[in-house]
Amino acid sequence: MASKRLIQSLSSSPHPHTLLIDVREPSELDSTGRIPSAVSMPIVSNPDAIYLNPEDFEERFGFPKPGSSSSSSSISATDADDIREQSEEVESSKGNPAPYTAGHGGADVGAASVDEDGDVGGQEDDRVQEVVFYCKAGVRSRAAMQMAQGEGGWNGVNVGQWAGGWVEWEKEGGKVER
Repeated sequence: MASKRLIQSLSSSPHPHTLLIDVREPSELDSTGRIPSAVSMPIVSNPDAIYLNPEDFEERFGFPKPGSSSSSSSISATDADDIREQSEEVESSKGNPAPYTAGHGGADVGAASVDEDGDVGGQEDDRVQEVVFYCKAGVRSRAAMQMAQGEGGWNGVNVGQWAGGWVEWEKEGGKVER
């Protein structure tokens, strides 16, 4: 399965154009660890994450905001509450998303891809061009993906999610970083 190969490839040799983002909460990461090379952006406790300006994003999460060379946008506390509610609604839904869903936030560049050997390919630009979200089982990662694809999201960045998430990674005996 290409999505599993992509995650395995990113965990063993990170690619500068593709970012693996764990959207689980800090308490979950403390108890389970995370996929090697993944960065943390807890979406439920930080529902405004996607919409932060690049400086605030990097200060809060410790890595540059994907697509940050484009114009930034920020949201109000009321909008953040609406996003939190949307995230909770998605989390409580019973959908069965595909193992890996990809889309774009207005990107006109090709997404990084995995070749037959599992190597990740990308573009010449030094910015992150593709983001793959994951969580425990795919619900929060789907919400993060939808927000990043939406209005005010990460323009110029291909965004996707790995629905198998931590549950599949752990079941398959994937390496863990603590």
